[in-house]
Amino acid sequence: MEKEHIRTSQKNKRVKELHWKTQQWKKHFQIMDDELILAESLLDNQIFRPKTRNLFERIQEYKIRIKKI
Repeated sequence: MEKEHIRTSQKNKRVKELHWKTQQWKKHFQIMDDELILAESLLDNQIFRPKTRNLFERIQEYKIRIKKI
């Protein structure tokens, strides 16, 4: 009976640890998602100097790369 309790306790500890790690991953993915949304909105705004060479092409390339991510 004591062995069974120890095994269950170890399993519970591993499950809690896995849950915590999963929550950390979810938090990191949410932060990355928020950063990509911000970058995309900045690229959609007209805040860049209009006389920059190849500006349109570079912005379009960035947008494509963000969508792939």
